[in-house]
Amino acid sequence: NLFEHLWRKVGDELIWESAEQKLLGITIDKELCFDSHLVKLCKKVGQKVTVLSRIVNLLPFHKRRDILKAFIESQFSYCPLIWMFCRRQINRKINHIHERALRLVYRDYDSTFEDLLHMDKSVCIHHRNIQQVAIKMYKVKNELSPPLIKELFEKKHSGPNTRAGVDFLRPNVNTVYKGVNSLRNFGPIVWNSMLPDNIKQCSTLMAFKTSVKKWIPENCPCRLCMPFIKVLGYTQLFD
Repeated sequence: NLFEHLWRKVGDELIWESAEQKLLGITIDKELCFDSHLVKLCKKVGQKVTVLSRIVNLLPFHKRRDILKAFIESQFSYCPLIWMFCRRQINRKINHIHERALRLVYRDYDSTFEDLLHMDKSVCIHHRNIQQVAIKMYKVKNELSPPLIKELFEKKHSGPNTRAGVDFLRPNVNTVYKGVNSLRNFGPIVWNSMLPDNIKQCSTLMAFKTSVKKWIPENCPCRLCMPFIKVLGYTQLFD
């Protein structure tokens, strides 16, 4: 029956299927790809960048940069670990908006996006999200996370055959539908394979946050960072 797939009964209430719903500020779609949420977010941020472009000649540099941090980049700081595994097309749109804002702040219309980020001593939104994953893993490693978050990750018990630097086990996943693009899978990758040991060894959360914000993630194996080669498709940098 077609209608059996449109609703479910929970207690005395009928819960109807919806293509998307907004919950605590995040638009959740039935495919869990968060395209709708990010399209709306990019439109909102793009409008702020347009406003900045109209007043950029009236503001000194430090005011322009304050607006960039407080009203533009900050928009991508709400629940980024929920939507960070977005499609490449959406990620390119986010980078385009970020680049446009940086050009206005620095009045530089010739440098590359990477040069603008270096000038600003910052990283792209995706790399900033990876930094947030690292912070989350530090909290889990040092028993600073609530139980609900800690249950997502399995710590590796020390022993004679324990590989150095491997603190978390990865789940057995191999496809998108089995969880490749998930915090449970990606968190251990960031901590075990990407994060430098000197940052992992920070004694306090504050020191860790300070250090990780200066770290530029490299060799990331996620779908947004993997190079795409015609015929071969996405190539994994490491396992």
